Amino acid sequence: MRDHHVYADIEGSRLGVFTLVLGSEAPEIVYARRYIKLDLIGEGMDAQIEYAQQSLDSIVEFLLSDRTPAERKSRIFKRPYLSIPMAAADEWKMKKFH
Repeated sequence: MRDHHVYADIEGSRLGVFTLVLGSEAPEIVYARRYIKLDLIGEGMDAQIEYAQQSLDSIVEFLLSDRTPAERKSRIFKRPYLSIPMAAADEWKMKKFH
């Protein structure tokens, strides 16, 4: 049931749209409607707000940078994923939708 979810689209001028989906203990970040990143967070409104703030900060910083995402394949199973280089040498690995 998705009627208690909040969706936020974040779009830069040079890349696809990030969609942040809040409202559960496993919020989603979707990129270009093809890749997804799930994170487990604590319960409650405070955890949702903190997650949203951190995610939005990371996405905006990435969109304003000159870094670009790269499609890669996992070493063992050769499944496609999107590598998004974030600030401070952090990397988001986003699974491709099937």
